[in-house]
Amino acid sequence: MDAAAKILILGGLGSLLFSFLMAFVLAMSRLSDPQADRSLLLQVHRVSLWEGFMLLALVWAVALSDLSAGVESLAAVLLVGAAVLQITSNTMAWRSGNTNLFAPPRGLTYQLATANAVFAFIGLAILVVGALKAL
Repeated sequence: MDAAAKILILGGLGSLLFSFLMAFVLAMSRLSDPQADRSLLLQVHRVSLWEGFMLLALVWAVALSDLSAGVESLAAVLLVGAAVLQITSNTMAWRSGNTNLFAPPRGLTYQLATANAVFAFIGLAILVVGALKAL
């Protein structure tokens, strides 16, 4: 198995593990106050769940890719890093009660989300090129 695939699998499993931990936090929170708004906590759970699914699914793109192992590993590191930034920014938004990352003043949560978008785009673009090159 390629190093890039291993990176994506470990990142995906870590993201899913975090999602399950957040589901536990969400359940405990709902038990203490069933009527409270938990949309931000639910968002953290969803984001980490979807990031995990995405990282695990991208193992197939690495398998299809015709690029060098180093370039594929770079893409995997960028994608896992982007997932970490996305999960971190959503967790920070939940903890601070920030419902709109784009509203001024834009702080660290916005910067993390922006970096996530850049890293994810570059990593995904690399894997798309690799997959298209292999076809």
